[in-house]
Amino acid sequence: MACQANIPPEVLTHVARFEADSPSARLTWGGRPVYAHHDALMSTLGLPLPKGVFRTMAVIPISHDGRVVASLAVCSGSLDEFPPAVCHTLEGIAAQIGAALARHKAEAERERLATAVGQAAEAIVITDPDGRIEYANPAFERITGYSGAELVGQNPNILKSGQQDAGFYRQLWDTIRTGDTWRGRFINRRKDGTFYQEDATISRCAMVGPDHALRGRQA
Repeated sequence: MACQANIPPEVLTHVARFEADSPSARLTWGGRPVYAHHDALMSTLGLPLPKGVFRTMAVIPISHDGRVVASLAVCSGSLDEFPPAVCHTLEGIAAQIGAALARHKAEAERERLATAVGQAAEAIVITDPDGRIEYANPAFERITGYSGAELVGQNPNILKSGQQDAGFYRQLWDTIRTGDTWRGRFINRRKDGTFYQEDATISRCAMVGPDHALRGRQA
């Protein structure tokens, strides 16, 4: 919350609240900025605000995922109204805060995904649009015998056993490129040369990038 100096603390505390029944939430419930004068504030805030405490207040909604989650409130004891340039600046600041919240949520989701993938018992590998491996989880390393350092930059065909023909792989990639999920069974070769069988699910991974492939494999 931003505020003009010399505003009583009890007023700031009241305006700063953003629960469902709070004045700030009621003011911004419609998702639009509110620029209110003293008399309107008195009735909305439910406070005995004498003349001269402040003349006007701006309450700008901060939105995230399509709903208002907070507000930016600015009080003025001298202005009868906020100039358009100031309104534009305040609304820009609120939009930047909302964007920062969205980035924070996306990063938190990526961290949760990374934790889940790293702890998964199934082998998981992520490739770039050219099919090069960008990440392999510990289960993938354990099953194939390759370390993560050995796998990054390689194509998954490093595991080819020769047991599947060209038509098998063509159908696999045609499925992925259309945005569908491919499910099937491989016979692959570990680093030590031994064969193993795995059931695999391969799809585009929107969390990483629309052209990245996420491969889940269970040996």
